[in-house]
Amino acid sequence: MIPPGLRFTLVMLRRESRASAKRLLLYVLCIAAGVGGLVAVKSFGAAVERAVQGEARSLLAADLALRGNRPFTPQEEAALASLERSGARVTRSTQFLSMARSPGGRVLLVDVRAVGGGYPFYGEVRLAGGAPLRSVLTDDTAVVHPALLLNMGLKVGDALTLGRKTFRIAGELVKEPDGPVQLMSIGPRVLLTEGGGEATGLIAPTSHIRYGALIKLPEGRDPALSDPHVVAKALRERLKDGFASVSTYDQAQPQVTRFLEQLGDYLGLTGLVALLLGGIGVAGAIRVFMAQKLDTLAVLKCLGATGNRLLGVYLLQALVLGILGSLLGVALGLATQWVLAGLLADLLPVTVGWTVSWRALGEGLLLGTLTTLWFALPPLWLVRQVPPARVFRRAVEEATDSAARRGALAWLGRGLPAVSGLLLVGALALWQVGSWRVAGIFAAGLGATTLTLVLAAQALLWALKRAPRPPAFILRQGLAALYRPGNQTAAAVVALGLGMLLLLAVFLIQQDLLRQVQGSSTADQPNLFFIDIQREQRDAFLDVVRAAGLQPPELVPVVRGRLTALDGKPLDLAAMPEGDRKRILTFEYNFTYRDRLQPGETVEQGRFDPDPAVPGAQVSVADWWIREVGLKLGQTVTLDVQGVRIRATITSIRRVDWANRRANFSFVFPPGVLEQAPQINVAALHVADAAARADLQRRVVAALPNVTGLDVETVFQIVQQILDRIALVIQFMAAFSVAVGLVILLGTIATTKYQRLREAVLLKTLGATRWTVARILALEYLLLGGLSGLVGAAAAGVLSWALVTFVFAGRWDFSLGSYAAAWALSAGLVTITGLLSSADILTRKPLEVLRDE
Repeated sequence: MIPPGLRFTLVMLRRESRASAKRLLLYVLCIAAGVGGLVAVKSFGAAVERAVQGEARSLLAADLALRGNRPFTPQEEAALASLERSGARVTRSTQFLSMARSPGGRVLLVDVRAVGGGYPFYGEVRLAGGAPLRSVLTDDTAVVHPALLLNMGLKVGDALTLGRKTFRIAGELVKEPDGPVQLMSIGPRVLLTEGGGEATGLIAPTSHIRYGALIKLPEGRDPALSDPHVVAKALRERLKDGFASVSTYDQAQPQVTRFLEQLGDYLGLTGLVALLLGGIGVAGAIRVFMAQKLDTLAVLKCLGATGNRLLGVYLLQALVLGILGSLLGVALGLATQWVLAGLLADLLPVTVGWTVSWRALGEGLLLGTLTTLWFALPPLWLVRQVPPARVFRRAVEEATDSAARRGALAWLGRGLPAVSGLLLVGALALWQVGSWRVAGIFAAGLGATTLTLVLAAQALLWALKRAPRPPAFILRQGLAALYRPGNQTAAAVVALGLGMLLLLAVFLIQQDLLRQVQGSSTADQPNLFFIDIQREQRDAFLDVVRAAGLQPPELVPVVRGRLTALDGKPLDLAAMPEGDRKRILTFEYNFTYRDRLQPGETVEQGRFDPDPAVPGAQVSVADWWIREVGLKLGQTVTLDVQGVRIRATITSIRRVDWANRRANFSFVFPPGVLEQAPQINVAALHVADAAARADLQRRVVAALPNVTGLDVETVFQIVQQILDRIALVIQFMAAFSVAVGLVILLGTIATTKYQRLREAVLLKTLGATRWTVARILALEYLLLGGLSGLVGAAAAGVLSWALVTFVFAGRWDFSLGSYAAAWALSAGLVTITGLLSSADILTRKPLEVLRDE
């Protein structure tokens, strides 16, 4: 037996849902789009994590690895020998950039890796055709990435020269277990044997070489010998005074892990914006829905229904809507996994398959339902305040509304949604990224942007109401439709404006970052760099440049070293907490020496020229390093340069324009300190013609095979491709916000369709044609879309300026074309959507509607 109260609730729920099915479908779609974005990001992140865990050892090709930027010291070699005596297997690898030459004289920057026997311990190197690696790779052969064959016009079997050794291309590399992530790679991979790498003559103590030792531990019960984490801890303790890093298989790709975490957080916040927009859409739609139900509610109260019981009916309806929308969003999010996996496939070291993350599904359902209830409660609260007397006197409505505005619960209708909504945003953002700082910035930024959009929309509507009425009939009717009673223009502007904000801000920031990477195109801006010029090769290199008909460049000396002490206190990296400061102090830095500032440098504190009052060595340090590490003028840094300790006093702090394409350094010494240290030279030239740059690279490589040329234009193209792919992913997620905005627009049209229909009928009765009515509707939607695009573009400009200026420390440029395109896209999209959804208004005959009256 169903209790009467419950029966009443269920009957009302069924009747209301059946009578407003189309409108309720729009509510469901609002939540579905937001939940879909969140579930897609969470599920994709879980799939990546599962793939990385499943291939963890393959990503390193070993249990643990020892890596460094210099040859292993006797202490490190002794530690490796000790591991081998305990049963571990060790194989060596060296990795470096070089210029590959084809028999026809073409050159290409490549990423060379020479591996020892036994590689890989886990995973496999896959070659085209399926041949085993060791059956084709010898000291005289090479295995290359397909991109090398394509760019150099070669095929398997052709010759390839690296340094002073010519190899036969014996295979095409499909995949290597610990291959470079495309995000970090700037050249096609070339695999050599350890002997082949030595034969190139490119491996020298002063060259930029990445030395590595891959270690496979023996199986056994003794953790001190077989557990990678235990062995790694002991190895770090034994080598704590050295500079080589120890990583276990689950730390194989720290850059990738950090990149994916940051990208996942950003995408998650983007999906969260879509969900919150869906909540705003639900609140606005329910507010209009309840305004149309006031007479019905008054009748029900006259028949004995209480305010609390009616509130329960509509809250239950909102709950059902939230659950249905969340379920639909979960399905949408699971399907969207395929899209994200495809967009990021080239940037990931693992193959990401489709997976079901029950945690992501649960979070999506919970967040969608809670968001629906949270935003639905304030407009539904008015159900309790509808007086039964409204049945007899419509004028009571105005009195009721006035009383509600002055009543004790006015804070619930005005202040609570804003304040609680901001708290909800912060709580959800904290749940999403786990950082109080990021959550606070996100909540404050979103709140300020939303408030700006609301105020801008209200200001424009206020201005439209008070502006002189235009003489043209169509223009007058189209403008008046924006502030028609019951119209949700402000809500639609906020939703569409935030969607356009996300899409355009991503594009603008991407373009500004690309301009920073590319730099300016002035005649003195270098676009071709040569590195690894040995001290004895300086004259030979300059002769090659002169023979090519170019002005010889300045050769900049480069000394590599590490920091060992700050202000006299030795660095204890093992005891230092994880974070940016520790990461910065573990770098191996490039130092140089010169007696003058270069373009793009300014002294902020101290004096660049040597201070005679300061004893010993002196150094000028970049301002970013000072801020991150926490030192100040007059303190000291101690360096280790190939085993020689140098303690220098900081006598100046420089601001450096890192986008000026010059050989910039964080540490610059005056002459007389580093001249005797092992060093290489770097040359920077500006060669406008691409053919001339390629010719100079061929000449240099032919004369000096160890010298590597970096064409900045080529590197920029690679960076642009990566940023384009990441931007595409972010824009794809931002499209969820635009979708919610369009759903809110559809909801606005649906909730005011009766009023629009009556107006259209009256216009037709007075002689207006369908074409006239269509133009009035088109103008209304065009103005709505243009208003949304205008406000969204302005907000995107402010956001991109703030991020580029204060976060990326770059130069922000105003792009009129981008703003104009965004405005046109917004206006066109809203106009087309509005006209398609209003097609039945144009086709209805006046008599059909007038009979109902």
